[in-house]
Amino acid sequence: NHRNGRTESLILSPETLIERMIEHIPDKHFKMIRYFGFLSNRRRGEMLPKVYDALDIAPKDAPEMPGYAAMLKGYVKV
Repeated sequence: NHRNGRTESLILSPETLIERMIEHIPDKHFKMIRYFGFLSNRRRGEMLPKVYDALDIAPKDAPEMPGYAAMLKGYVKV
């Protein structure tokens, strides 16, 4: 439980467990939406900086990509 930090356990019959698991299976041909709004691929570049500004958060810098020589040295372990 996140409210009080205690671990709670629940004993279910196999049928009840299967029923609860089946509830999470989407219907056939159901379109799953992973990212929408300001996290969608189309809008992320323009909207995410505005979200960072509104929340007064410093945006994360993109990680620096290693060059070909560094990747080869890591692969060959030299």
